[in-house]
Amino acid sequence: MDKVLINKKVTFNDYIRIFTVDDIHFIGNLKNTVIAGLDQEGRNLVSDIRKGKLVELDTKNKKQLFDFLDKNDFFIDPNYKVSKNKHELDIAYVHVTNKCNLHCTGCYSFNDSRNNVEDLEKSEIFSVIDQLCDVGIKSVVISGGEPLMNKDILEILNYTKNIKKLGVTLITNGMVRKLGIIENLRGKVDVVSVSVDGYSEDYPTFLRDEGIFERVIGTVKIFKEYGLDVSILPTIHSQNSYRITEYLKLADSLKVPISFSLLSCSTEVFRDFIPSKQQLKDLADTIYGNGAIIEDSTFTGDLGVRNNCGAGTSTISIGTDGHVYPCHALMYPEFDMGNLLEVPLIDILEQNEIAQEFQELSVEKISGCSKCDLKYFCAGFCRARSFYDYNTIYKPDPYCSLSKTYNKRVLSELKAHLQH
Repeated sequence: MDKVLINKKVTFNDYIRIFTVDDIHFIGNLKNTVIAGLDQEGRNLVSDIRKGKLVELDTKNKKQLFDFLDKNDFFIDPNYKVSKNKHELDIAYVHVTNKCNLHCTGCYSFNDSRNNVEDLEKSEIFSVIDQLCDVGIKSVVISGGEPLMNKDILEILNYTKNIKKLGVTLITNGMVRKLGIIENLRGKVDVVSVSVDGYSEDYPTFLRDEGIFERVIGTVKIFKEYGLDVSILPTIHSQNSYRITEYLKLADSLKVPISFSLLSCSTEVFRDFIPSKQQLKDLADTIYGNGAIIEDSTFTGDLGVRNNCGAGTSTISIGTDGHVYPCHALMYPEFDMGNLLEVPLIDILEQNEIAQEFQELSVEKISGCSKCDLKYFCAGFCRARSFYDYNTIYKPDPYCSLSKTYNKRVLSELKAHLQH
């Protein structure tokens, strides 16, 4: 092909990272997670751009790479105007009640006010939703406590979904079957996510109250009967990490999607439930082999680059009293950024020191992660688990071996593909 010169200076934006893992060269955009592998031609092209040279697209591969980088915002756009809303929040957890009818081990929202404090007024929760829209939130996770125990839940869901036009996921423990609620959820939520502990009536319940399996599964079926999109959400811990396939079979029998969450809690208090390093490595192999989805992680089977876990940057959490936190697993006084019923959320995000700290937090600043070749693939994993173990958000996630094993599996497959 004829040589093509780009007759202007092309400059990478500040979110671009160029790095090598296991002899594979990459360029990635931390802003949108897009990544590309680089052969020698690609490395030469990237090098020329970094040096400010006029770009010479003298091969088909160079032209394709340049177009890919251009399309995926790797370059500074001189015509770009900074948006009035500089925040890039995507999801907010909104906790609408502290009331709950279960006593789950390691529950992140359990506190002294459980079942003892009145819920916010409906108008106050509407104000919460309004302010989330003001800062660009696109979807919310309605949680609790058990959200279906809030007397205004249908109006809250309707306001969020149909008035404010946000995506809505409702997390429930499957124990509430109030007449007039389930049959009226349709059209007010996108997904109902039901927390599940065991995978059969005979399998012991470790985290949740005993004897509830059949009721929870029965509720899943009722949701389906009323035309709701429902999924199940088991929590993985040391006692069931080797039973992933059984949960997948359960989801298949119910004909519903499934994703998993990782038990994240104090390793001192709940030591018996914390997976060992070997269990975590085995779990990584299992979820990779089965294509299982782990919530709040980068385990999707595809490579993407990030420099933080999203706490306080793409995600925030609103407590039942209106207090704002970086994420639902860090709802502690140390991370209280302010109350949006007293101070506008936009001011909290722009002026609060904790908010600023999380917005500037990067895996490059985490001790033990900054020099790891895989850091942009795991982004430090979870800052909450670091806090639980070390009382700081600047240490590696104690589940690091899970992330490292998983990402090495993905990279190994990619390398084998490239060699062929």
